[in-house]
Amino acid sequence: MTIPEGEWKNYKTTFNYQYQLSMKKGSVFWDNLIHNFSTSILSANVGFFSEIEFSTHELGVRELAKESRQSRYYLSKNFKEKLKTTQPHLRTSRMVESIDEPGKFYLFLFFPNDSKLSYSDYRIQRISYINAYAEVAFNKYRHIKKLITIATEPQNTEGRSEDLIYSISPEKFTKEQNEKAKRLSREYKILSDFLPTKTTKSDNFKSVISKGEKIGRNTPCPCGSGVKFKKCHGANN
Repeated sequence: MTIPEGEWKNYKTTFNYQYQLSMKKGSVFWDNLIHNFSTSILSANVGFFSEIEFSTHELGVRELAKESRQSRYYLSKNFKEKLKTTQPHLRTSRMVESIDEPGKFYLFLFFPNDSKLSYSDYRIQRISYINAYAEVAFNKYRHIKKLITIATEPQNTEGRSEDLIYSISPEKFTKEQNEKAKRLSREYKILSDFLPTKTTKSDNFKSVISKGEKIGRNTPCPCGSGVKFKKCHGANN
């Protein structure tokens, strides 16, 4: 393939190029998550989940890898934005729907070791909360079909580890399950005052990319953020 002289330089000034570059750079975090979890699974270094079959671990990582570049960008953005607001001794979470697959949600759980437990006991406690969050989420938001939970420590804490658990919504809920989920939410303040973060694809992206238009540095970014292009998807130029 031959590119006419000057065409590549001209293409690099278009929103399409800046958009793709921003998507790639902004989703490196997600790519690293996939790499780290994959490495742990292949090396059998899965910590408290060593008794779980390889195929089960693989399913969770596969869900991460299925996300498109744009979806990885927004998931990374939501995770990092939430992490920046966390406090060392405060448990908090954010739930985000995949823009690629309706009904597929990610739960980002930031869980502190505020009881000063041993690290082993802390991880056991964190896993218990992951399971509790999943029960409450499926029961409270019936449109959730898949839930991928990524749990880690809040910012400014010593050390960092990640847990990844992939769950599928039950086909139906018994009276006992409903009561348990409500009790967990009430007693442990799990998703008690919470709405999932909704991320949507912008039609402006598609129209501008298809036309290959140039975007002025001071014009609003077509992504719909309301921020000037030079401070949003044009920041890499």
